[in-house]
Amino acid sequence: MLLDPGDVSITGSDSTSVAPGSMFAASGDMTTIRDSDLSAQLATSSVEVLTSTSTSASSTNGGAITLEGDANVTWAGNHTLRLQADTFIQIDGNIRAPAGTVQLEGPTRIRQEAGSVVGAAGVRDDQPAALGQHVEDDDLPTGGDVEERLGA
Repeated sequence: MLLDPGDVSITGSDSTSVAPGSMFAASGDMTTIRDSDLSAQLATSSVEVLTSTSTSASSTNGGAITLEGDANVTWAGNHTLRLQADTFIQIDGNIRAPAGTVQLEGPTRIRQEAGSVVGAAGVRDDQPAALGQHVEDDDLPTGGDVEERLGA
């Protein structure tokens, strides 16, 4: 599964979302995905959410992925959720995958807010080596700032 818009917001409360199925279809420079749609897709297959750099007025962050505070993405299988942003990834909500993998890739910043959870059998934070922010853990600590935990 692949999604490639300007910015992506993953939310638990928005009434609109891209249609789930064999491929998430982007809609313009800002795309909203419901956490329940993403969780349902992850139950059956791996999902990649990739942004593209955008300079249009409706793409406020030019290729960012935000997991909103009300989002709870969960799945039981061994599938992978890959979030790759052109600018940054902001995690305010929760990702739980006891048998799955979460892969986070952002060139400038991956930030996890206090109170949010990223828990999975495998978690990869693929920051550029030049930033000194690469970690491979079984589970990132609950909450807090990834940049601070990694000593950036």
